[in-house]
Amino acid sequence: MTEEEKKHQKELWKQDRARERREEWEKIRALGAGARLQYFWDYYKIVLVIVLGAVLALYFILNVIKGVRTDTLLYVCVLNSNELDPDTELLREDYIQARGGLENMQEMTFDSSLYVNPDANGTSQADVATSMKIAAFVGAGTVDAFIAPPYVTDFEQKSGMYMALDDILTQDEIQKLGSQNCLYYAPEPVDEDESAKNGPWMPETEDKSADEHKSGLPGSEDVSAGENKSDLRNDAGSTEGADTAVRADAFVLNTEAGDDKHIYAVRVDQAGVFGNYHIYSDTPVWFAVIGNAPHIDETLRFLHFLLGKKEENNNE
Repeated sequence: MTEEEKKHQKELWKQDRARERREEWEKIRALGAGARLQYFWDYYKIVLVIVLGAVLALYFILNVIKGVRTDTLLYVCVLNSNELDPDTELLREDYIQARGGLENMQEMTFDSSLYVNPDANGTSQADVATSMKIAAFVGAGTVDAFIAPPYVTDFEQKSGMYMALDDILTQDEIQKLGSQNCLYYAPEPVDEDESAKNGPWMPETEDKSADEHKSGLPGSEDVSAGENKSDLRNDAGSTEGADTAVRADAFVLNTEAGDDKHIYAVRVDQAGVFGNYHIYSDTPVWFAVIGNAPHIDETLRFLHFLLGKKEENNNE
């Protein structure tokens, strides 16, 4: 075959391809919307799957690279918030500003999506999911602190979740916070086998009169049947577990020191800045440090910020 014949054959091939493409597009234009989608899927599904796979692979790789390069300075879980739209993001932004901002690839996370139901015993899908998420985060050394109402704080302390703060807080802080009944004292938690023998968790409400309840913790209110029930919500936004709400209002943490007791949480809603944020309503709020918290220094700096210690908030 001569060069002239080869060239002529190539031109014929190009013309045939162009005609086939025109006929194909004419056929597609004549189809309805649903038929067009079916046509593309029948003829180009392999290409679409390959493109989608490439996009997903690129997205995964970029997230892995970002995760490796990102330095998380603080991870706080806000448990059982009873506000429909809690100000956790505003609290996060204000703290970042107070500490002097973040450097490139640094981040802080304030998670208010978790609802812990001490009475559930893992009976619902939401409770199981929450327990698994908390276990995974704590086990991986991701979470630094919990902010929670008293009955959740007590429940998590009994599970061995928290770090004792006796040697973390200064003596001046212990004396001042103790005089304000803002320190939660409890014995060291028992192991899981011993805890299982004691049956399901029940709140330790004290047998006190209404006046004694008022004098226990600062801000505590008289509780009677059917009054001051917290609007506790689960992830779905329901009020499942209203009986827990009654006991939550009546639940009082121990604030008296003892030889066999350690400090496990600090009340943060009485002084400082926490009361400026709509995160909880009509309940005391306690701050506890996770036993294997990866960012102790930053966690204490955040606690000092909540308590209004501005001198502790500047970058070193």
